[in-house]
Amino acid sequence: MTKTFGRESTLSWENVEPWLDLARRQWRQVRGEFEEFAQRYAPPQRRLIEASHTGVVGYLLNRDGKVDENEVRRLQSLLECRRRNLSKRELAEMRGVLLAPWRRSW
Repeated sequence: MTKTFGRESTLSWENVEPWLDLARRQWRQVRGEFEEFAQRYAPPQRRLIEASHTGVVGYLLNRDGKVDENEVRRLQSLLECRRRNLSKRELAEMRGVLLAPWRRSW
């Protein structure tokens, strides 16, 4: 049973588009809280990172071993936009962003 559940879960993430719509809506609801927290408590040099979606930061750490602010801005922009016609690369990146919080190698 566990193998079937694991396989089905993996297959359900192959098409990230339905999950992306949900993630975008949820992020719009909490983004202000992240920004307020970062403004209030984070040192100036970490505000962008602290105000960013956890998945963006985790994905970059998993992928690159570091968090580049330009990449944070680019992926945040992709997460926050309403565009649906994403390239294969962008879909793969968004899959990585949405799965990053569950892949705790960072």
